[in-house]
Amino acid sequence: HADNNLDIQEFMIIPDGAPLP
Repeated sequence: HADNNLDIQEFMIIPDGAPLP
């Protein structure tokens, strides 16, 4: 996994345009 934020999106369902915690 490259970026930590991208890694979060791999296992979390994040709506488009929703800010990451």
